[in-house]
Amino acid sequence: MTALRFRAEVADDLSGAWDWYEARKPGLGDESLAAVARCTDRISANPALFATVHRDVRRAVLWRFPFVVFFTSDADSALVIAVLHARRDPNVWQSRA
Repeated sequence: MTALRFRAEVADDLSGAWDWYEARKPGLGDESLAAVARCTDRISANPALFATVHRDVRRAVLWRFPFVVFFTSDADSALVIAVLHARRDPNVWQSRA
């Protein structure tokens, strides 16, 4: 298992997504966070499975929600740099890389 680290901005990404889904249906925000957790578990298990999209940044797509986890990895750890809606401007996560 690869150790996961998170940039501070990821907390804001997740909070915004949770707020949006929870406003639509109570409990849906928690389901979105659970989907992110499953995705980061897959990243931790094998980061090399995911496609490189920009320089050394890889992306993992959530299955149920239209969000993407952007991360970098080395031999020991992976750094999650953003969790954003799939249609969000890529400059947001690229500025964090």
